[in-house]
Amino acid sequence: MTSERPYAPAKAPADALRELYQERDQLFQSELVEAFIQAIGIYPAGTLVELTSGEVGIVVADSRTRRLLPKIILVLDPRKREYDTPKLVDLQEASGRSRGEPVAIASNLPPGTHGIHLGNYQLNL
Repeated sequence: MTSERPYAPAKAPADALRELYQERDQLFQSELVEAFIQAIGIYPAGTLVELTSGEVGIVVADSRTRRLLPKIILVLDPRKREYDTPKLVDLQEASGRSRGEPVAIASNLPPGTHGIHLGNYQLNL
């Protein structure tokens, strides 16, 4: 679902999870879907996200205790210009980065948004 296919475009990981969850008990066994989501988190590695600060990044690791605050590599600044060097940010530790307001994920973005292709970035920690 998250890879480009001849018959369907790639979906953002969070959108793929949403579809799996919506199709539970119809196409997929509910218990397996819920266990899968618990195992990989709400924003799986590789999810392209925009933060409340306006920055854009790629999720590289989730937090087992705070699923909405993963580690992210920031690749675009708030004006959507590429950083010279991508920055690793742990959202659990990033409160106060944006004008005194906590930084959080505002939305997930479809693959390829702003010309960002995951293959161009080293996602290993």
